[in-house]
Amino acid sequence: MEHKKHKESSLQNMERRRNLFSVMTYCLQNDGCSKREICEGTNLSWGLVSKVTNDLEKRGFLKASSHERLPGAGRNAFGYCASEERYVSLGVSAEKNRFVLSVVSLRKNILKRIVLEKELSLKEEVFAALFSIIDDAVAWSKEEGKEILSIGLSVQSYVNSKKGQILHFPGINENEWKDVDVVSPLKEKYHVPVFMERDGVCLLCEEYIDHGAEDKILVLLDNSISFGVFFDGSIVSGSNSMDLGHTVYDLNLDPKEATLTSLVSVKGLLNKLQISEKELFENPGKYASTLKRAGQYLGLALYDVYRLQGISNIVLAGKLLLLKDFFLEEAKKTMKRYMKNEAFEGLRFTFLDSNDGSRGAAWFALQSGLEESIGRR
Repeated sequence: MEHKKHKESSLQNMERRRNLFSVMTYCLQNDGCSKREICEGTNLSWGLVSKVTNDLEKRGFLKASSHERLPGAGRNAFGYCASEERYVSLGVSAEKNRFVLSVVSLRKNILKRIVLEKELSLKEEVFAALFSIIDDAVAWSKEEGKEILSIGLSVQSYVNSKKGQILHFPGINENEWKDVDVVSPLKEKYHVPVFMERDGVCLLCEEYIDHGAEDKILVLLDNSISFGVFFDGSIVSGSNSMDLGHTVYDLNLDPKEATLTSLVSVKGLLNKLQISEKELFENPGKYASTLKRAGQYLGLALYDVYRLQGISNIVLAGKLLLLKDFFLEEAKKTMKRYMKNEAFEGLRFTFLDSNDGSRGAAWFALQSGLEESIGRR
């Protein structure tokens, strides 16, 4: 009998947790929504939505905008939005020698930004820098009366996001970075859900926050090549994410030299040309033929993505964009060679000035760990 009661109680708690998660997720994605809209969006009854929204308000997750009438929403309708009073998520953008942390509210606003620039060469130094910048954010959050729900990492390297491992970290004693678990030490120290993704995915989250849910692909052209895909209403991440950086695009070269990262990334171009980064960016005209060839490889990769997903909105980011006059037209010509005219004319290219995905990492972590975060409180 006791076992039966315990089982029923567990099922009720699971159902309650799912309902809280469902309503909170809808409100995060639909700012200012009414109860009627929440009912329609979650398929929950009016009575249950009323109970759940009241619960989320009391716990500091939601806030009712009682002074705003919503058109057509009913006589006593309120708009519900995420509250900025109590909870935050941390996002860290980790690159070689540079860490950027954003403390992000439930309304996607950056409340605090911390930058740490330091020459790093050893794995222990990277972990020390990561702990240091997060400790600073934790101290600030406590002073401001904020509670941290989750931590997200945006990493300029190859990762196994499901296992929380960095597989390869370009430029930082690369022999030390093979299947290194980064997520577990952070979970153990800070006792919150922690998630890690490639920088391209997190930068795409930034794009989603600013411009909404439109199918698009983001390509980060930096020291490595990273892809982020928003398709059919969600960001493709983890083992299903489309990352062509390791794909071979020239069968005439050694496989290690023929990947998209080797052929197009800043680091790959520097290795090929045997020059410094300063030389490449100050005198790009001297290396126009190599940059033109890089554009052709990029065009092939973009065509592959279009062929597989049918996505015509392409967002480019990263420091290689400073040289786009030398490679972008060649990339477009390569795509046009393989596409029907109507499809090619429908392509739209946009550019991001920043490659800081810290806010996107925070938002990705918040969404990914929301059910666990709500269940703990």
